[in-house]
Parts: sequence; structure tokens; C-alpha cells
Amino acid sequence: MFLPQFEGYMPLANIACKSFARNKKSITRLEGKTIQLWGYLDSANIFPPNSGMVRFHESSFHVKPLANDGPGESIPVLLEGDKKQYAGLFKQLNTLAKQQERETIVLLSGTVQATEVQTNFNTLAGVVIHVNSTENIQFRQKNNISL
Repeated sequence: MFLPQFEGYMPLANIACKSFARNKKSITRLEGKTIQLWGYLDSANIFPPNSGMVRFHESSFHVKPLANDGPGESIPVLLEGDKKQYAGLFKQLNTLAKQQERETIVLLSGTVQATEVQTNFNTLAGVVIHVNSTENIQFRQKNNISL
């Protein structure tokens, strides 16, 4: 599988598969650290402030590890701090989400949080990324052209 390269950014697919960590020990070592990641915008999971669609956090959107992952097979990005700073970001996210014929790559710098997820037979590790500023989020089209 070919993954584009973005200097300084690790593919989310290196640490996550769909909605879960690839390796519990590896994600635990990253917990609390700020890292630079990239993945694909999950256009079905955008939750602006005051949307009434609170799932994980009052302001969040999701990023998929691989372009062909389905809606919901993604990692939440929780937006911390003043909600007002994210108004423009959510306008841009919604515009990008409507352009379904083009895949949007999200580059972000954030702090990793590991979460335990209980299943019938196992305990999986979930991944959440906390971002504290719009300056830590960028968008690219799949052909690496900046938006």
C-alpha cells in the first residue's frame, strides 16, 4: 500500500487501524506526547460547537487512517480551548466534506490520548488526538496541493 509522505508528519495508519490503535503498547508509549500526524478527513463525522451532535466532545472532527476506511472508522480529533477560534475551521471542514470526489488529507499536531475499549472477548486501545489551536491543523488534497 502506498501512502503519501509529508515531511515531519507520521501517517495515522502507522499507529491506528480504523478506529483503534494498531498496538496497545506503542500507543501507550505515545500517550501524552505531542506528535505530528496526517490522515484523511472523515466527512461524516464533523461536530462543531453547539451542533447538538455531541459524541465525544463539544468540538471535534474525525480523521481516517486510510482513504478507503468507511465513515466512523476513524480517530476523533478533539479541539481544545476557546470555541470561537474554530468557527472558520468548521466552515472549511464542511466545505471540504461536500467535495466527496476529492480526498482531503488532514495534517495536525496534537497530543495523543489512549483509551480502553471493552469488547466481548478483548480490550482494545482507542486513540484520541487533542489539538489546542487551528494553527496546528492543515489541509491538503491528495495530490499534495495546499488548500
